Amino acid sequence: MMEYYYSMGQDCLHTGSIDDAVTYFRKAANLGAREAAEEICQIGEKLEKGEGVSKDEVKAENCWNRVQLRYFPCQPSSGQNVHEGHQWRKAEPEKGKTLP
Repeated sequence: MMEYYYSMGQDCLHTGSIDDAVTYFRKAANLGAREAAEEICQIGEKLEKGEGVSKDEVKAENCWNRVQLRYFPCQPSSGQNVHEGHQWRKAEPEKGKTLP
């Protein structure tokens, strides 16, 4: 199922269905696909900057908040906002937590 959700997320990205892509990537991430969580972060960056999509800072922040809750629960060592393209310290998600 994880591969299916990730693939569907990719398909939605290619057709421009950003909200659907986030939904499918979230489902794949909840099943353990870390790359799906990274896709959500990248979508958040595009939404913040308006790169190829309509600029929407609220949706961008929702993307980062969803991913940060499970996959990147600690703040970056640089002290910057989580979504500013720097390295996160690796952190293990809490058992039983899923992305909202």
